[in-house]
Amino acid sequence: MVDAHGELIGINTFIISGSGSFAGAGFAIPSQIVKASADEIIRTGSVHHGYLGITMNDVTPENASFFNLPDATGAIISQVTPDSPAGHAGLKSGDVLRDINGKKIVNGGALQVAVSQVSPNTTIHLGILRDGKPENIEVKVGEYHANTEVADNSGSDSHNSGKLGLAVDDLSPQLRQQFNVPERVNGAAIESVRPASPAEEAGLAPGDVILEVNRHPVANADKFASEVHAAPTGKDILLLVWSNGGASYRVVHPASSADNGM
Repeated sequence: MVDAHGELIGINTFIISGSGSFAGAGFAIPSQIVKASADEIIRTGSVHHGYLGITMNDVTPENASFFNLPDATGAIISQVTPDSPAGHAGLKSGDVLRDINGKKIVNGGALQVAVSQVSPNTTIHLGILRDGKPENIEVKVGEYHANTEVADNSGSDSHNSGKLGLAVDDLSPQLRQQFNVPERVNGAAIESVRPASPAEEAGLAPGDVILEVNRHPVANADKFASEVHAAPTGKDILLLVWSNGGASYRVVHPASSADNGM
């Protein structure tokens, strides 16, 4: 891929075209990433990517206020893999990464690129905000492997949340097996989601597990219901949700009181 001046800006990976012709949407790896990888292959014969062991969300205008942030930039840690570089360094769910080695982190994508270009076993300095307070943390970067777990989304006892449009239940052994939820994950399992509800609009689905409501841990369905009912009327609700092997933050816009029925 070249620009109007004929300068290389990327290496094409694939093209989406409904007609089969060249006209369509193309995807490319940025040239600065390709150059760094090519140089390493020439030098060592292989490419080694840095690894922290986290999953993350971008900071957005919607979720920034839940983390006491001055602006909508950075990457929010939604999950830390046990026994990972991030875990050993003391990083936690809810920490917001703002800079790496003094360079500002705009979003999760920028962080991912920056870490992947760091050589394994290199110590980096992360500037974070934890509950709105700045901290500096040193992390010894590990090496990414394709098979590494990246921590890089009703019954009679179900609890309904009309303002969100979903039903949850405790994580019984049967539900764990049905939804393939690991033992280390604890929370309230979503059993059903009402079509066109706030929950569906936020991307929630049966089998997802709600871990937190407004930064408060949720151990079971009762705790989930009490936290949702305690949330201010008309205010957005921040959920930490485990889904498909990873956790992520979701902002839900509750329905008005007139639409609270299931």
